[in-house]
Amino acid sequence: MEKRKIVSAVTHFKEKNALSGNIVDRVRVHYTDGSTKNFDVNEWEMTLSEGRRLWKQHEKEFKNPENFDG
Repeated sequence: MEKRKIVSAVTHFKEKNALSGNIVDRVRVHYTDGSTKNFDVNEWEMTLSEGRRLWKQHEKEFKNPENFDG
């Protein structure tokens, strides 16, 4: 099973594209384990949209106390 990370912060920055030389918008995601990952803005927005879609799909299950032990 893939280890899931928890996002603690997201910062926006500009970076020079190594291939084209153009300045592009980027996103740096900081995780609670201290790691970071850089994304293109479009890639991050697609990832975020998918996360929202999955949350909405399963939100009722998450909020129902009968679905959890303890």
